[in-house]
Amino acid sequence: GFAYLDRPKTVTGRRQRQLDELNVSALVPVYNEDPAALRSCLASLIHQTRRPQTVVVVDDGTTAPTPYEPVRSWFLHAADAEGVEVAWMRQPNQGKRPAQMAGVACTPAADVYWTTDSDTISDPAALGELLKPLADPRVQSVAGIMMSANARRSFLTRIYDMWFVAGQLVDRSSLSILGAVWVNSGPIAVYRGPVLRDHARLYLTETFASRRVNLSDDSFLTLFALLRGRTVQQPSAFAFALMPERLSHFSRMYLRWMRGSFIRSLWRARYLPLTGVAWWVHLGRW
Repeated sequence: GFAYLDRPKTVTGRRQRQLDELNVSALVPVYNEDPAALRSCLASLIHQTRRPQTVVVVDDGTTAPTPYEPVRSWFLHAADAEGVEVAWMRQPNQGKRPAQMAGVACTPAADVYWTTDSDTISDPAALGELLKPLADPRVQSVAGIMMSANARRSFLTRIYDMWFVAGQLVDRSSLSILGAVWVNSGPIAVYRGPVLRDHARLYLTETFASRRVNLSDDSFLTLFALLRGRTVQQPSAFAFALMPERLSHFSRMYLRWMRGSFIRSLWRARYLPLTGVAWWVHLGRW
């Protein structure tokens, strides 16, 4: 019932002009990515109907013999033609979180950070739609809808795509009505700048049972946003990501998600305020 009430957020002309003034930085961590997939990802970012001001690509110590130089050369010229600034850097392999924070560190003036993955193709209207809920100053993060770019490759990818999209448009939509989305999809989400900058140290040093936590980055960022205000979903913003085509790959990915979900559930119970609806909804789910 709550999911049925979820509708794409719309804005007035005045609000839209305010959103157009926001400085948006897209963060693209890369590790051993297929060059063709990376090029498709970057092309989709600079050909948005509402372009980001900056796209930051962080090569996190790629070890595979992947020739990124042709992609980099093409991207610098293509982005310049579209009026988009580019930062392309390489660092020793540290993981996705340090790669994202390296991008944040070099764009301190960003009002909004747009997170995506290097194998994700964003719909041309994705960023414009993602920004609309930010017209409400209480909203700290916005999730988009992630779909499978390779849904027709196998029975597994078809089932996965149906299951995941339905989950977003039912489970997450019901939470969005309450302003209490728990997990944004890593390949398509936006956050207000302070959400990432103010929590950078904790984001990079999270531990559980004295062990460093490097998984479930998207749910951790969403928790930071939820502690500062409302977190919602924009069901008219879409991105297409490559999904596992083998059961073994899918099982490893799902296990990572469940580990992260377990840890994050404890963090929500501990840190979300009792005066907020998110804590009580979380208790009800348990």
